[in-house]
Amino acid sequence: MFITRNARPLLSAALVLLLVPLLLALPEASTSGTLALGVAALVIQAAALLGSGRAPGVVLAVVVVVDSALIVASPGDSTGGLGVVLAAYGARRELSRARAVAWLAPLVVVSVVATVLAGPDAGIETAWLVPFGVARAVLLLITPALFAEAAVSRAQLVEALRERAELAEREQAAAARHAVQQQRTQMARELHDIAAHHLTGIIVGAQAANALAERDRTQQRTYLDALQTDARAALDHLRLTVGLLRSDESADPAPAPVVEDLPRIIRDAVERGMAIEFRTTGEPATIGPVAGVVVIRGVQEALANARKHAPDAPVTVTETWAGDHLRVVVENGPGSAPSLGVPHSGYGLAGLRERLALVGGTLDAGPTASGWRTTLVLSVTVPAPAIKGDSE
Repeated sequence: MFITRNARPLLSAALVLLLVPLLLALPEASTSGTLALGVAALVIQAAALLGSGRAPGVVLAVVVVVDSALIVASPGDSTGGLGVVLAAYGARRELSRARAVAWLAPLVVVSVVATVLAGPDAGIETAWLVPFGVARAVLLLITPALFAEAAVSRAQLVEALRERAELAEREQAAAARHAVQQQRTQMARELHDIAAHHLTGIIVGAQAANALAERDRTQQRTYLDALQTDARAALDHLRLTVGLLRSDESADPAPAPVVEDLPRIIRDAVERGMAIEFRTTGEPATIGPVAGVVVIRGVQEALANARKHAPDAPVTVTETWAGDHLRVVVENGPGSAPSLGVPHSGYGLAGLRERLALVGGTLDAGPTASGWRTTLVLSVTVPAPAIKGDSE
């Protein structure tokens, strides 16, 4: 059972006062002329101990002086010893080690001197006066201080362990929040890529179908069919991506796209009305799955931007495998049709640049003399890191 700091002075004073009835109950109490001195000493010590929480050093000095005075006035009377023990213990608990020693050292001398002075009248042989005085000082002052030292060290150890546990808990919580934020950022990129790619295609197809309403109903139906296909694909992809955020989703997500899917991606864009020329040169190599996703998302972002800003412009996609690098260039010429006016978030190229940096790649996007060019360069020799959430 632990005693609180505020309750310790009150308990110490109560223990000392309990000695008063015991002292009065002694058979020789009624005939002893020093009984009043003993009772007075106990009352003074108890009153002093009530202030040990505020001035432990002063309280210790008062208690030791009262005990020493009682010994000298009434040789052999150790009534004040309990008060000295409690004051010494409390002084070390409240004070630093250095300050406690500074108070204890002179008071040990005072106690030894008082014992030596009272020793002859108490029947102690002269040769044993100093050893007895030292032994009494060690028992009443030093030993309680050592017990308090052990208690203080244990409390400090417990506090250090508690702070270490709290620090570890805070670091774990911070790491968990960082991981959640990373997952949310990756999911936001996936949702942006999917929405930008498919919804831009839907807008382009809808405008084309509207333009063909009176001229070519057959071609219009073709565009409308492509719109339905694109809308269903967008819905499926969004459902799969959002499903990764749900704990009750039982269906497995679709496999992530790989670089080999690039011809199919371009074919789908052509079916939605874009004029795209696809070229590939060099010997294809194996790249990591994350790098493959980055390539596909980069091409989709470039095609979506071309649809937004130059809907009828011809687009050229060039895939070049050269040694240990893959270079993909998406370039569109100037378009005669006005921009679609599709609002853009500004995060597409920024997010793509971050993804490329994760797999050791680079992105170069900007205007040219005849339009816009987006260039993705990736290494095919450095394995890409596994990143959770890089799937549709």
